[in-house]
Amino acid sequence: MVNRISRSLASVLLCTAATSASAACPDTDKVSVFASASFDGFHLYHLLGPRTYRLTIPGKSFRTDTQQIPGHVLYMVDDKVVQSEHVERRFFASFVRGDGEVATLDAQARYEQNFIGSQLPDAKITELGTRNRTSGGDSKPKLFRLWKYEVPGVAGARTYFLSTLLDADTVIMVTLWEPETEDQALEELRLIAGSLQPVPAEHCDKVKWP
Repeated sequence: MVNRISRSLASVLLCTAATSASAACPDTDKVSVFASASFDGFHLYHLLGPRTYRLTIPGKSFRTDTQQIPGHVLYMVDDKVVQSEHVERRFFASFVRGDGEVATLDAQARYEQNFIGSQLPDAKITELGTRNRTSGGDSKPKLFRLWKYEVPGVAGARTYFLSTLLDADTVIMVTLWEPETEDQALEELRLIAGSLQPVPAEHCDKVKWP
């Protein structure tokens, strides 16, 4: 079920002022989905206690698919197939070379690419660069990293990946499956990256989580 959230409530949720007296957001490692009441799009709230975050996928129709990849949820938004998950640093720690945001994003990408190579030996990996995104009024831009893989000889078999930091120990990865064109993929991922916001704990009690 997709709930609807108003512009005013969205504004409250995305306020970045912190308060130590507030209870943390639910820590269920689940995703609650709200349809925007002010534009065509869907807000995905990943409930991770004090690390809860929100991202938005533009579109008019929404459904989930848990059958294509057992144990994973795909979000079917219009003609897009999107997956969103977070990866803790401990899983890719052996791939880290150096310090800082870029080193962490590079390590997580190598970790994923190594796995893809083990499952799809013919896959071609293409790096698409690291770019800036804005987040919650932060004065310092944050980065997101893009890359893709293609399977030669299989029409439309290309998948795009976006990764960005949630905090020093967690990377958020968004996957866009088989878009029609690369321009479409990069624009969709740019919008998703720009929508990523932390959800302040003091406002979690204002939402009835489904």
